[in-house]
Amino acid sequence: MIVGALGDFVFETSAEVIKTLDDFEWESSAKYAKHDRHMNEDLPEYTGTDNDEISFTIYLSSHLGVDPQDEYTALLIAERKGSVMPLILGEKGYGKNKWVITKSKRKVRSWGKNMRPTVIELPVTLMHYPV
Repeated sequence: MIVGALGDFVFETSAEVIKTLDDFEWESSAKYAKHDRHMNEDLPEYTGTDNDEISFTIYLSSHLGVDPQDEYTALLIAERKGSVMPLILGEKGYGKNKWVITKSKRKVRSWGKNMRPTVIELPVTLMHYPV
């Protein structure tokens, strides 16, 4: 069963494959300029919003039917190309449905034959890409 996707990277659960995410956080913030005033507190001025950020952790395990190295490499290529991708979880598209990967980190939790990773924990940070 497909439970979501980040571009071509599909989150799914089935008897053969489990590829999901955890620790989902969505951060929004406003921007303010500060105007210095003589002998008074700064005067803040609302100037708009920062781009939203979403972060989550993907767990990739060969014991759960995926090739962690191949999956990580595909996401790394998307990050390095600056690929703009939709994020869909369940039936809901997030934001205006366009995101870029701004940061990822590969935490290898176990190794297999020829030092190929068998379990990777992959924290990912996305930035909203308003089109």
